[in-house]
Amino acid sequence: MGSIAKSDFIYLVGRRDRGIEKVSDLKGKRVGTTTRTIAEFYLGRFLELYGMTMRDIILVDVKTSAEWVDSIVNGDIDAMATAQPYANLVKERLGANAVVWSAQSSRPLYTQVISTDEWIAQHPELVTRFLRSLAQAEEYAMRNLSKLKPSYRTT
Repeated sequence: MGSIAKSDFIYLVGRRDRGIEKVSDLKGKRVGTTTRTIAEFYLGRFLELYGMTMRDIILVDVKTSAEWVDSIVNGDIDAMATAQPYANLVKERLGANAVVWSAQSSRPLYTQVISTDEWIAQHPELVTRFLRSLAQAEEYAMRNLSKLKPSYRTT
């Protein structure tokens, strides 16, 4: 088994036209996420870091990826805690009306790539190439991190 992962990809996107400019403006707002997921966990933690709890918002369970984007863009909810690439799609569709925060608050999410021993034994070259490509991608990102323009600003 091999694993390389450290990501910051869960964001909270709010609508400025609903009076959301700062985190405290989320109080009493309809905030969507898929419940019982890592996004809900990070939403709760994010709120706590700003002196609020899940009881301070109206939590809306948004189940599918299509709903993640459409429910906030169409105004069914006021804000959405979701992962990439959906947070970026919402930001693009809302334009200047979007306010975006990293829901992870600089706490990376770790993930794993897992396989059975049998599959690895049957595909050793593929596994080697895959792990090598992950290592190369990590090296590239680390070398070029300072050159990357941040796509999100926290407020």
